[in-house]
Amino acid sequence: MKRLAMFLLTTTCAAPLSSLAEEADDAISRHVAWRGGAALEALRSIERTGQITTAGLRGSISLLERRDGYRRIDFDLGAIEGTETVTPSDGWTTSGSGQIEDLGESLTRDARRALAHDLGLLLLSDQFAPRVLLGVEEREGESWQVVRAAFADGGFYDCFLHPKSGAMTWARYSRDADVVWIRYGDWRVVGGVRLPYSEEQIFPNPDENNSNVWRESSLNTELSTDRFARPVGRSVARIDGGAKSTGWMNFEFFQDQRIFLPITVNGVPTKAILDSGAEFSALDAALAGEAGIGGTGTFVARGSGGDAQLSVAKGVDIRLGALELSDLTVAVLDLSALAKQVGVNLPVILGKELFNEMILEIDYPNRRIAFHDPANWSYRGTGSRVQLTKDRGLRKVSVSVEGHAPITAGFDLGQGGALALYEYYVEKEMLLEGRAPLSKQRGGGIGGAREDLIGTLNAVTFGGSTFTNVPTIFVLNPTGSTETRSEQGNVGTEIFKRFRMVVDYSHDALYLEPDPRVVRTPFRKDRSGLVVEQEGKTLVVVFVAPGGPAEKAGWKVGEKIVAIDGEPVGSDYSTGEGWRWRHAKAGTRTTLTLSGGERRGLTLKSYY
Repeated sequence: MKRLAMFLLTTTCAAPLSSLAEEADDAISRHVAWRGGAALEALRSIERTGQITTAGLRGSISLLERRDGYRRIDFDLGAIEGTETVTPSDGWTTSGSGQIEDLGESLTRDARRALAHDLGLLLLSDQFAPRVLLGVEEREGESWQVVRAAFADGGFYDCFLHPKSGAMTWARYSRDADVVWIRYGDWRVVGGVRLPYSEEQIFPNPDENNSNVWRESSLNTELSTDRFARPVGRSVARIDGGAKSTGWMNFEFFQDQRIFLPITVNGVPTKAILDSGAEFSALDAALAGEAGIGGTGTFVARGSGGDAQLSVAKGVDIRLGALELSDLTVAVLDLSALAKQVGVNLPVILGKELFNEMILEIDYPNRRIAFHDPANWSYRGTGSRVQLTKDRGLRKVSVSVEGHAPITAGFDLGQGGALALYEYYVEKEMLLEGRAPLSKQRGGGIGGAREDLIGTLNAVTFGGSTFTNVPTIFVLNPTGSTETRSEQGNVGTEIFKRFRMVVDYSHDALYLEPDPRVVRTPFRKDRSGLVVEQEGKTLVVVFVAPGGPAEKAGWKVGEKIVAIDGEPVGSDYSTGEGWRWRHAKAGTRTTLTLSGGERRGLTLKSYY
């Protein structure tokens, strides 16, 4: 029904196309005249300084824009500062900790479109995108003619123009899967061109909203290309004594899915999960308090479970054996709900700052890891090379699903499963047509728990190897980081752990050496249909999978398990071997004892 409605909307017009084109031209002409006419058309550059307000913080912002494709924004909020720059051939930004990073394809594209919008170029010609009149829309009690710059990839900028004066108070644009509004105010004429001195960006999540109040503006000044040049970034990582490598270090492989490492945070001993899918390293609020680290501001974290609030903290030092990460800017947020979902304490998430500066050599089968200085190390093995691409501060890989053309998927060592595929791609390729059996899985991440469809793909090709019968999550109600079109899915540890892996961000490369002991072993599956959370020495049922053996046996959410096959649930159920019973072979008979003393049998079965 959704596709039919879309078809009707795009094929039914209230007026002939020629008439609409004339109306669009008239609306644009009025707006261009209002903005300054010939002065706008001759505009070569803008330089602005002002004040930015966001996340409960206020600071300085500056903007440089050149008509020939150069744009730079600098902001300083005290708690965090940054730069975003694009040129005709480059795009770079600074991380919260001051590292220089490629801006990535989608952010570079968005910045170039914002540049064209700011200078009025989107409406002056069809050079960037065809201009079409959408019609008249009401907004806050007024009627506006809406002219759209429609990009080939589905992105757009909509300008809301006053039907008589051509004035613009509103604009609307696409940012990945989001639609963002801009409210303009306090328009002033500078050098013959009308500029807004007040701008407010309004996002679907109000915590992301921001506003700029410009104080000074200069037009058509000479902005040297040196002001847009990529600088040498700040280094945050070093190995003691200038060594080339840390050598091998053992890691804890929690439930054979996630790497945990012993660390100290500002001298406080703890442990961290290694997560290439984390755009910031993060501290649990409780640990931050113990280490005397206070966060500032209210920012938004987009996790696989949705959006969550966080603050940021500067001056954080993390030590991992002989490796030190110094003066980091990190996120501070409550990770206790996520820890409960995962089944283990999550005091620290080690994110991209580490990957940006060190080569990681991960020997999954032998549970060990080494960190190497990129300046003094190169890969000399025989593994296949997988190209890493950059986008939105993270890395992505290519994967092929059941013979379809390769897709872009997130490279995510923090994701414990094999593969997740997102709504847009699943529907486009009709991957659920005729696929059975399907069930649901309770998972999630930062932002909360979620339920998604789970099934089994016949074949997945990655890194030169093809895997069969791959358990796969189909995310059909995307939220947070899964609500995106910049990638079609996410590859996780259940695939990566079949290799000895080298992660080399300095050369945008992933090297994979298949381990013959595990590369062809079947993917493990839950065969119980129960998801439990541990509370002391009790397992509380929090989810019963539709069509699974537990549902058919009458299990209900809220029931409590105290023993498995007569063995009492221990405090080490999640961190030891107790959890493995759910992944035993189909046909295995397990007896579970409930808190009231009832003994209930459950025969394990593959149900997806």
